Amino acid sequence: MALKGIVSKLSGKLAETFSTKPTRGPWLPAQGDFPRLMLLEQQVLDEIKDTGGLFALWHRGVRPQWIYVGHTDDLAATIAEAQTDSDIALYDLNDGVYVTWALCPPEARAGAVLSLRQVLGPAIDRSLLDVAGHIPPETKPSDFPLPVD
Repeated sequence: MALKGIVSKLSGKLAETFSTKPTRGPWLPAQGDFPRLMLLEQQVLDEIKDTGGLFALWHRGVRPQWIYVGHTDDLAATIAEAQTDSDIALYDLNDGVYVTWALCPPEARAGAVLSLRQVLGPAIDRSLLDVAGHIPPETKPSDFPLPVD
């Protein structure tokens, strides 16, 4: 009987472990679905106005793909620009473009973006959005948690 109780408890713990979603780390929004870029509400942009950090765009179509990873001093303004970027808009046809962002100190942003681009391999390497988050040529990649869901 004691063995049956231990096995039952262990099974419950294993089920709980595997049913729990991994944490998103610094990536926002922290809960719920990641928002579609083109449908992002103005209220969300207002909340991140004048806030600097990293952002990532991807689509979930038949062949999901990372589209772009960048950094900026004003996430709201840059994400709003991404909503009107013709290169990014083409990907919206593939089941929508999604967005996430993370706060990151200014001195760490360029290195974090380089690292994320190396790991994620986004389709768009250079964009007009780079003007907002220039990466100096001497920048070395620095680890940053991947966006997960």
